[in-house]
Amino acid sequence: MNWLRELSRRLRMLVHRRQFEVDLEEEMRLHLELRQQEQLQSGMTADDARAAARRRFGNPTALRENSRIAWGWEWFEHLAQDVRYGLRMLRKSPGFTAVAVLTLALGIGANTAIFSLIDAILLRTLPVASPHELVLFSDSPEGGTNSGTQTGHWMRFSSENYTYFRDHSENFKELCAFHSSWNHLKIRVAGAAERPDLAYGRLVSGNFFSFLGLSAALGRLFSSDDDRLGASPAVVLNYTYWARKFQNDVSIIGKVVEVNGTTFTIIGVAPRTFSDVKYDRPDLWLPLVFQPQVMSTNSYADDPQMYWLSIMARLKPGVTLRQAQAVVSSQLKQILATQVQRETTQQIANSYIQLAPGAGGISYLRVRYSEALQILAGIVGIVLLIVCANVANLLLSRSSAREKEISIRLAIGASRSRLVRQLLTESILLATLGGALGILAARWGVEILASLVTGSTSIVKDSIDARVLLFTACVSILAGILFGLVPALRSSRIDLAAQVNGSARARLGFGFANGIVACQIAACFVLLVGAGLFLRTLQKLADQELGFDEDHILVARINAEAAGYSPAQTPALYQALIDRIEAIPGVLSATVDYSEPFGGSTWTSNFTIEGLPSRPPGQMMVHKELIGPHYFETEGIPILLGRDIGPQDRPGTPLVTVINQTMARKFFPGVNPIGRRFSLGAPFNDSEAMTIVGVAADARYYSLRDPVPAMEFCAAFQIPDQGSHNSAYAEDVEVRVSGNPRALPTEIRAALAQVSDSLPVTRVTLLKDEVSASLRLNRSAAEVSSAFGGLALFLSCIGVYGTMAYRVSRRTHEIGIRLALGAHRSDVLWLITKECLILVAVGLVIGVPVALASTSIIASQLFGIRASDPLTFATVAILLVLVALAACYVPARRAMRVDPMVALRHE
Repeated sequence: MNWLRELSRRLRMLVHRRQFEVDLEEEMRLHLELRQQEQLQSGMTADDARAAARRRFGNPTALRENSRIAWGWEWFEHLAQDVRYGLRMLRKSPGFTAVAVLTLALGIGANTAIFSLIDAILLRTLPVASPHELVLFSDSPEGGTNSGTQTGHWMRFSSENYTYFRDHSENFKELCAFHSSWNHLKIRVAGAAERPDLAYGRLVSGNFFSFLGLSAALGRLFSSDDDRLGASPAVVLNYTYWARKFQNDVSIIGKVVEVNGTTFTIIGVAPRTFSDVKYDRPDLWLPLVFQPQVMSTNSYADDPQMYWLSIMARLKPGVTLRQAQAVVSSQLKQILATQVQRETTQQIANSYIQLAPGAGGISYLRVRYSEALQILAGIVGIVLLIVCANVANLLLSRSSAREKEISIRLAIGASRSRLVRQLLTESILLATLGGALGILAARWGVEILASLVTGSTSIVKDSIDARVLLFTACVSILAGILFGLVPALRSSRIDLAAQVNGSARARLGFGFANGIVACQIAACFVLLVGAGLFLRTLQKLADQELGFDEDHILVARINAEAAGYSPAQTPALYQALIDRIEAIPGVLSATVDYSEPFGGSTWTSNFTIEGLPSRPPGQMMVHKELIGPHYFETEGIPILLGRDIGPQDRPGTPLVTVINQTMARKFFPGVNPIGRRFSLGAPFNDSEAMTIVGVAADARYYSLRDPVPAMEFCAAFQIPDQGSHNSAYAEDVEVRVSGNPRALPTEIRAALAQVSDSLPVTRVTLLKDEVSASLRLNRSAAEVSSAFGGLALFLSCIGVYGTMAYRVSRRTHEIGIRLALGAHRSDVLWLITKECLILVAVGLVIGVPVALASTSIIASQLFGIRASDPLTFATVAILLVLVALAACYVPARRAMRVDPMVALRHE
């Protein structure tokens, strides 16, 4: 325990340092008095005794230092001295300190903000027990009902699949399942008079919460008994929903609520920190066994072809992700081998499951924005390097003013390492102050970044946590070392003799300072080229021909499921909505659409044409859309052959479809496709075959980037339930108007309410705004990269100005001689301008190859241009030359106005 006593002794010395100094002085005084008394007793005089006592006692200063070393920590003492001295020096130069700290705050704050966003979207794990044990049977964020067997990659599973994997989980501790989509629910307290509220719920297996290792904030959570046939209907509330809907009422446990007409008992509230394993954060959870009651349809558990579940598992110790993936893929093939009537031999051979780490849950944000955030992190990293270069140049300039101080410290015995440590401490203090200010900027900046990138700020609430603070501290220290080390080393190499005899000349290493500025220009060139490429991509996408009339179409988002309409009731409801809206003055036509334009979701299938042999999967693929009557008329998409889907295409009539121009050209080359029949899947199924009644012009429905795919548009009213509960419900009512569409939202809402006052209408927007929203990521990339590119340009401009101004001030004597010997002022102007142009040229020589290598990383984000687009490179180069010349102009003008007589006396 000696080390513990030693530590305690040293800590007491640090805490009671002032008392230690008093006690040390008192002890030394007593020692001196005792020695002096001994000498007096030996017969010496008082003066001789005092002198002899001091000689025997030794050097008091050295003894004090040795005592401090023995009782405390020498390195801590020196650090404290360096910090105190550094703060005094920064306080003596308030202008320099303010500029350096503000510049660093911009760079460090930007990095802190982007790290906060990356942490919230990419790094943060679920607040559950042992999250790194979790694996997902595919981490696709998209909901849906298809298994993904067309491509071989299975993303969703049937109840039968889940049961098999659960009962044969040799590599997993446990498995749980949950509905891959959320459900729209009407909920109200049983017996209450108010109208039901709209809520979102997720169906989960009974072991869902215990699998995650969660405990209830109130009441209890589900158990396996709650997910069995005959169990009492139970519901668990999300903490946020409980606080909002029930005002944190602790007596809510045991109360009965009506959920889509079925009574459920509230048994508990989930933990406050847990929202769900998926990004969509439901308001409540219900057991899987109550799917028929919640979704008003047949039981999915009885349908082996209904792929509606996502599966999560916990790996056993020692089992790798690859090993478990091989086993479950083999098990999937075994399941399919018993279902040859549903899956072909080729499909079985191609089927596989891709396990993914589940610590972060399932998030479309992670999938969609991962690459963009990595690019953004690189951008702000370059900005920080430019900031460090600027501060390094400031320190180099400042070191000339401190040459006398540094030479004196060296003359009185300070070592070079001690001096470097002192200067580095000052640099780290600057970076620390900049980091502290950067955190304040980041709290504001991260919400702006989140809004620009994702369109929402909710994901970054309370994002400045301990991890972010630790990141900022590390970045600040590294930045301080980065911009402070070289200036400190150069400042410590002073010619002491020259300083003493006054013959020292400007010796700050202009080559190094110029190199820093050239690197700044190179980094700025890279950022501006990236910004230019993103801007041109945005312009190219915005200029794409859509194929429909986006300017005169309003989209009303509806939710018939939440209003309690069954799949069989939807055709009559939607036809009534269309008829009522078309009666509004100024409305040309209306229809319903079963999937959101540019929403990112799509349904693809193999198909077989009547009279032609079926082909291998993947060769005959079509994108399928469900539409209402007069869809193409409403969208403004021309019908090239045949007719539009109309009201006559209703249940009981022969199945019809309209195909687009791409499908006609690809699969019916040189022939009239009208009247031809095809069925989805293989082989050809006469009972499900659809007759082509029209060919529509191509229109972009999914993406502005990708070519228009082969598409077929089915008459949704003919088949209310297309083998799927979700496909029975239209998402949008689309309205084509003759005048200004922004003048009609109120009338459209009123018309929808007249048909059904219980039908939720979440928003009414212009289709043009929906298309614009699909460009959010591209617009964000252009805006953010342009903002940081502009900041880099500003910092580089300051770097050029500062370097050239400093060079002019140090060359006043030389310029005076040139002018005295007959040089024209225009020659002086060219002398300074030429140096600036050389700086820019060196920067471009460095920047062009770096930009060519860097832009290849963002090639996948571009559209319509190459990553090496010569127009962008040339424009940025010209811009940099012009800005550098503008920054150089003021120092050059100052050099031109030097008075030769004054300059010759300058030194």
